[in-house]
Amino acid sequence: MTSAIRILAVDDDPLILNFVKATLGSEYQLLTTSSANQAFELIIRFRPDLLITDIVMDDMDGLALSSLVRVARGSQMIPIIVLSAFDNEEIRREIENNKIDHYLQKPCKSSALREAVAQLCRSDFKEG
Repeated sequence: MTSAIRILAVDDDPLILNFVKATLGSEYQLLTTSSANQAFELIIRFRPDLLITDIVMDDMDGLALSSLVRVARGSQMIPIIVLSAFDNEEIRREIENNKIDHYLQKPCKSSALREAVAQLCRSDFKEG
């Protein structure tokens, strides 16, 4: 059974979007897009409960998208998970500066993604 929790996943790699769909699609309402610009429009229009984003994308990187989410009226509190193949001190600093809630390095296990989503959704609904 699908929950009422809405998740938006954005990644320009269709394999990653398929992984997210296979991992979360039966449990959550899932929107996906390969464009960070389109993701921001969807965030403003549909107010998802959680955002999952890649960092490196063609039209806008995931950190810039996260920054927009953090300042846009009504979306500041949306939990954000970053999935990225990159893992270094600079990326970690940027993730912290952009108030990212959780970071998972690609490739990640489906169980790690499910656990991160469940944890953030529980804490978000307890506070909200």
